[in-house]
Amino acid sequence: PEYDILHLGKSDPTHSETHRYPFAGKGNPQVTLAVVEVNLPAAQPDVTNVGSVDTSAHVWLDLVDSQHPDFTTVAQLDTVTAVAVEGEAAAPAASLMDYYVARVGWWQDGSVMVQVENRAQSVLQLLRIDPITGARTVVLEEKSDVWINLHHILYTFDLAFTLSGNDTGSAGKGDFYFIWASERSGFMQLYLYRYDAVLRTGVC
Repeated sequence: PEYDILHLGKSDPTHSETHRYPFAGKGNPQVTLAVVEVNLPAAQPDVTNVGSVDTSAHVWLDLVDSQHPDFTTVAQLDTVTAVAVEGEAAAPAASLMDYYVARVGWWQDGSVMVQVENRAQSVLQLLRIDPITGARTVVLEEKSDVWINLHHILYTFDLAFTLSGNDTGSAGKGDFYFIWASERSGFMQLYLYRYDAVLRTGVC
């Protein structure tokens, strides 16, 4: 539902802003994310002039696993809609995917980077999503008994980046490196990860 926020300190006391706000007892907004095709002018590409957007050419991204217990909640109904009858099973409770889309960006290989967090803010998944198919891969998952602090400490290296020693680099095989900050040890620390294109996961 929409809610008007008044700004009494303004010169115009009637000035207000309208925001969508989930009231107590009502359902939370359902979040979706898509990749759309934007056609920039070929002669003079300018990010301030987005050109035409073909909304029909979009790909919906798969953000969460519908079977993941931390991202599923039982729907809270306004009224009782199912009553157990003797000899019959009660209707099963409906479940909804309930989560935040915390961060969105791009990986070095052109795939979509998304961070999703459950409603309790105790589980965060860092995803790599194919912009062509919308298929998701969980690069890493953070869990906490309390909550997870969101941050912007995600540094990605160029695809040609290599480590010293026997590392042959990520170029040409789909792997890439990135630095990720985590409080899993009880302290905020930096971890060097390599996304393994064969294992389809992050290797610390």
